Amino acid sequence: MKKAVFGDKTFYYKLITLAIPVIMQNLITSSLAMVDSVMVGKLGNEPVAAVGIANQYGLLVFLIYAAIHSGAGIFIAQFWGKKDHENIGRVVNVGAALAAGVSLIFSFAGVLFPARIVGIFNTNPLVIELGSDFLRIFSFSFVFASVSFGISVNLRSIGKSAMPMVISGIALGINTLLNVVLIFGMWGFPAMGVKGSATATLISRVIEMGIFWL
Repeated sequence: MKKAVFGDKTFYYKLITLAIPVIMQNLITSSLAMVDSVMVGKLGNEPVAAVGIANQYGLLVFLIYAAIHSGAGIFIAQFWGKKDHENIGRVVNVGAALAAGVSLIFSFAGVLFPARIVGIFNTNPLVIELGSDFLRIFSFSFVFASVSFGISVNLRSIGKSAMPMVISGIALGINTLLNVVLIFGMWGFPAMGVKGSATATLISRVIEMGIFWL
């Protein structure tokens, strides 16, 4: 029994080297919203509530395009095993188009109707105002995040999980640094509050996607 479970060391080595970067990347991705909330929390209760609500909307978008890319990733892994590169390209294109389309719809909604979206979760006028300021900027990041996540899933589906982890770590570092600079005002930049947090997230997502494309 022991030999059957632990005998294939090569299999477990490959499993660990593939799984650990995926786990770390998911942790890093989750930390982006946490960093925003922690830093904005120093501004007061209303700002942190506003950012938290906007991030809930962003989480909904993430769950939808993550489901699309994850489903596509299953087919990519199967076609990769068969060395069927033609169908891999087709799946990648379909997944990217669907996820980008969904992200665009939610982006437009977040930009055009931020107050209505935030108002679903909270009736405090100040929270709605601050949440709208954050969401209006934050919504522009959805498409960039969708593309980055799609490339990440595609790479993981063919066994390359380390690079997406590193790139996501870089994005987290950039987001954290820009949060400090833009939220509180440093190095000549004005203190932008919740707008600074949203801008930092948007910039980090754009840079993340740019690195994935390189």
